[in-house]
Amino acid sequence: MGDLWALVFPKIDTHYDFKGQKQAERWFQIIHVVFAVLGFIWGYMLQRFSIAVYSVLAAFVISAILTLPPWPFFKKNPLKWQPSQNPYINSDLKKKKVK
Repeated sequence: MGDLWALVFPKIDTHYDFKGQKQAERWFQIIHVVFAVLGFIWGYMLQRFSIAVYSVLAAFVISAILTLPPWPFFKKNPLKWQPSQNPYINSDLKKKKVK
């Protein structure tokens, strides 16, 4: 699936950083809890269970729109990767040090 996405949308970045993932998960949880509680209360007052169900479905749609795309505010803390190393060079150095 990732390869298909890369072919169709080659310029779109699809990655979050770790803090962005945590923030997106938190938003997802808050949206669902708020909508579930409000939907339950509203549905209880009107005696309609369908209102509670629709509120949870609305929470899913809203949270998906807000948290699934890699918005720029989820990518504020990129990881600093170490430079790659050639394993053949490292193994040659280790052999020379052992001798």
